[in-house]
Amino acid sequence: MQEIELTILIPTYNRKKFLSRTLLELDKQTDKCFYVVISDNHSDYDINEIILQLSSEFQKRITLFRRSRNIGQDGNIIGLFDLCKTKWAWLLSDDDIVYNNSVERINRDVKRYSNSGIINYSLLPFNNSQEFNISTLEEFLDIYSKVPKYYHGDLIFLSNKIYNMEILNELLANMYDFLYTRIGTAILIVKSLQKKITYTTIQNSKIVDYCDENGVQWNIEKVCLGSRTIIDFFYSLEKKQLKTLLRILSFDIRLMIKYYFIQHENVKSTLFFELMYYNFYSKFLPYKEKVILLSFAKFCKIPVLMKMIRFAINKRFMNTPNK
Repeated sequence: MQEIELTILIPTYNRKKFLSRTLLELDKQTDKCFYVVISDNHSDYDINEIILQLSSEFQKRITLFRRSRNIGQDGNIIGLFDLCKTKWAWLLSDDDIVYNNSVERINRDVKRYSNSGIINYSLLPFNNSQEFNISTLEEFLDIYSKVPKYYHGDLIFLSNKIYNMEILNELLANMYDFLYTRIGTAILIVKSLQKKITYTTIQNSKIVDYCDENGVQWNIEKVCLGSRTIIDFFYSLEKKQLKTLLRILSFDIRLMIKYYFIQHENVKSTLFFELMYYNFYSKFLPYKEKVILLSFAKFCKIPVLMKMIRFAINKRFMNTPNK
């Protein structure tokens, strides 16, 4: 039997419908050479009910780890790396959509890029090359600083990266140390590049699609407030490098505003945008964008203006009456 080198790590919490779909997709993979480890963050249902619906052969390759209490989303995600016993790990969100040949593609590519620390399957092509290897932080910043802002989500997206656990093992502590940033995997990417560990990006060869069936599933307020603290990790960089890196790893302002209001329909005023401006975006935004965001942040502190803004966003994105 062929040695299994890939483990698919799936964090989950109370998303029975999506987890069931993901496991069914994995059961149908053209290449069966992989393990699955599920970390259940204390869901209110028995995940074994889903597993028992899968093929008996696939069930043997699944390990279910149930936490005794909910430890938070990011703790559950990063803790999965400790449960991986193979050379390669694929961290897969429980709701993203997997292709039936994704594992076949991954098992082929990990042989080609056996010395890479991280293999990134780009969701969107942004370079003329089909694939490229990045071995330094300077090269990484040069490439990503030249692409449109909406491509930067490719770095933060959870499910499009494969990790070489043998190479990255000693760097995993950085994700625990800076868990509060909410983007621990991005920190792992940067730290590996500082150590000159190769980061490989493959384009036009997706292994997963983002699922937006129910809109954004994560809390935009918590993630943004956490991500603004990434300066703690990168403060020692040269000023120009720091500004470039913050710009690359930041959320698009329009996306942040849109999803904040979608998820906070009843809020009457907020300091959220002012916090994001002074603690984060003011460090790297061009002057014009700074003025716009700061003005918007000031408006959001005034209840009547906040109500008008929420009405406009509801009408534009949700097509629902103002509450």
